[in-house]
Order: sequence, then structure tokens, then C-alpha cells
Amino acid sequence: MFRLRFFVPCFLFILSSGAIAGDSNCKLKVVEAVKVILSQDCDENGTVSLKESMEAYPYFDAEIYARSKMEPKGFRRAMYTYMLSNEKYPTDLSEITAWIVKKPSWNYEKTWWQIEKAMMALYQCD
Repeated sequence: MFRLRFFVPCFLFILSSGAIAGDSNCKLKVVEAVKVILSQDCDENGTVSLKESMEAYPYFDAEIYARSKMEPKGFRRAMYTYMLSNEKYPTDLSEITAWIVKKPSWNYEKTWWQIEKAMMALYQCD
């Protein structure tokens, strides 16, 4: 019930507001992505931690590969965590490399609207 309680407002906000401009296919991808990540909120506190979000990573691997063409899976995982942590898509390889160097200090708790922002960047919703 908790997940539904947080997902429904997210879904309504995304579809009814101007938060996502662009085609409906993009909107639906973002809604699905937010749902997949929020479904990992095991402690049901309304946020998703790094550890919880990594459970959803396999769902996004193919999309990240299609956009980045990065072969090592470790780089794609770093891109995924970078996007969630920074709520944007990395502009170049140096950002990911710097992020990987900081791996011991990776930590975040993200709400649905922060996840939405990161997924909008991944799916290139303007």
C-alpha cells in the first residue's frame, strides 16, 4: 500500500503537469522507471538509497548501453548511480571517471521527484 500511496501522486504529477514536455512515450518510460526504482524502497520510508536503487539497475542496463555505448558494465553502473545522485546525465567520460574514483563515498537517498529528474535525463525528455 505504501508504494502505491507514493506512486499515484508521482504518476499524476508527471502526466498532468508541465514537468515533462515531449511525447507520451517518453512520459510513460519515465513513469515506469520511477515505479521500478521506487519498488525497491524496502524500508518504505519514501526514499530510495544507493543500495536499494542498485536492485533496480538491471532494468536500466540496456537503455544506458544504448545511449552511452559503454562496454564495461562497471561504467554503466557508475552512470546509473551518477544520474541518480546528480539528477542529470553525465556530459562526458571524465565525469564518470571522477565519479568512479569517489566510489567509496557514494551515498544517497532519493525521493520520487529526484528519481524522475534523473530518468528524464536518461530518456532525454525535455
